[in-house]
Formats: sequence, C-alpha cells, structure tokens
Amino acid sequence: QTIHQVLAQYNHWANDKLFGHLTSDLVKEKVTARYQELIRESLVELDGLTKAFLSFLGISSGTTNLTESTSIESVCAVILNTSDTLLAHLASTDTESCQPITSESLLSFTNKSTQIRGAVSGFLCMCGLKPLALDALYIKPYKEVTDPQQLELFRLHAKQNMEAYTDLIKSIEGLTDEAYHSNCGLCFRSVHGTLNHMVMGDTVWYDVLRGKDASRFDVYWERPDEELYSNAESTSSLWETWCPDRDELKERIRKQSALWSEYVNGLEGFDHPTEKRLGLVLFHVVNHGWYHRGQIYAALRVIG
Repeated sequence: QTIHQVLAQYNHWANDKLFGHLTSDLVKEKVTARYQELIRESLVELDGLTKAFLSFLGISSGTTNLTESTSIESVCAVILNTSDTLLAHLASTDTESCQPITSESLLSFTNKSTQIRGAVSGFLCMCGLKPLALDALYIKPYKEVTDPQQLELFRLHAKQNMEAYTDLIKSIEGLTDEAYHSNCGLCFRSVHGTLNHMVMGDTVWYDVLRGKDASRFDVYWERPDEELYSNAESTSSLWETWCPDRDELKERIRKQSALWSEYVNGLEGFDHPTEKRLGLVLFHVVNHGWYHRGQIYAALRVIG
C-alpha cells in the first residue's frame, strides 16, 4: 500500500466519522446557532479544499454548489462524496495513477483537511460535547507501508510539522496570559493545556520508538474521561500541569518537533523491533498535531 493510498484512506475515514457525529441527534440538540454557523463555515472551507485538490488531479468533483442555506448535513454529504472520489482514484496499485500527485501537494491537502476537522471538533467541545478521536491509529483495515523509498514523504511531513508549530507559536504570541490560560471550551481546557497535550503525545512516541521508558506519562492518559477532559466549569486541567510555564513550553515544543524530524530523517526503513505499524505511527504523530492545532485556531477565532 502506498502512502498516497494511506493518506486518502485516512481522509475519507476521518470525514465519515466526523460527519456521522455531526449529524447525530445529540449534536443537533446541543450545538447552538452561533456554533452551527462556525462549523458550517469550516465545512464549506473543507469542501473547497477537497474540490481544489481533485481539480489539481484533473478529476471532476461534480457541479454541486453550496449556498448559505445549504444544511450541515448536505455539506457533509457533498464532502464525503468528493473524498470517496479521491479514495477511489488512488485505490489502484498502478504507480502511474499517483504520478500527478507530488508528495508536498498531497501532504498539504491532508494536513489542511485535518486542521479544519480539528477546528470543527474544537467548536463541538465548546458546546459541551465529548471530544471526537480521529487518530490515524484507529484506521481499519490498514495495510502497512513498507517501501523505504516512501520515507521521504514522512521526512517532509516531519519538516512541515516543525513549520506548523512555528506558525502556531507566532499566532498565539499576542494572547494575554489571561486569555492563554483561560477556559476556552477546549477538551484540555485552555490553549496552554492543549499545547501540553500535543507535545506530550509527540514525546511519548519519540521515547517509545527509541526504546525508552515513557511510563512517566501514564498518569495523564490512564484516567476516566471526566478527569481527562474539561468542561465549561473547569478551573484547571491536569494537562496544564506538565509544563506550567508558557515560555518553557514554547521551547519544549520547538525542541521536540526538531527531535522528531531528526529521528525520522535518520530512519532507513520501516523495520522496527517493537512497532509493526511504524509507517502509520509516523503519520499519526504529525497528524495528531495538525488536529489539535485546528482546535487551538478554533479557540483563537472565538476569542477574537
């Protein structure tokens, strides 16, 4: 299975799971008109992104035009259809079918799509809904990537991850400490708590893949949902305690994203002594960051 197929498979799976959640009765009941509009705007952006990528590939995405009156359910159906078209296009093992797709363009599309889905997830959390896990590790069925030549794509992915973290840090520089540490409705309560969760996830996998003991992080994940996730009344979050200092956390983010890129650049193949899904893990670590960056950007949009 090529990495092109993995990315298309993930994109379609994540859309399907998110849209199924969005159209559930519980979500319809709890999402207010304000957040319905924010979610709808994000979905329209995702639709435009998907259609633009299909156009880049020379594939027709149909003539469905979205208007301000198009329902969220209808927007979801349109996007799912276009992502299914992309998946079908890449289903062939014929390498010629992948030639029009440069690694950078496919990764850019996947990362931006993930960030938009993260923003939608952030808006749902702000409405008091349980966070939706769209981790790539949950994809089923999945065939592992084994071609060493495809490592170059993961190296590019890690490089883009560093750049995205740099952009995010710049985006939040203007936040006051009060806004930065405030409860903005995210599942990890604040921008600070979400950043802590992101870099902790990166660090755990970095340690695990290098054969290091990561059990010190178990206390953060092995808890019931009511302790893992915040709500509108939460005045603090466990996730905010790992690195409580804002400036120190910023430096940890920069250092860890650089270490991850260095690790991926040093790989020579996908054989690993303990992790049989190495290709999927390499994708997941960076994809996880894009998803939660989307949640933070959603918070910034609401904060203003």
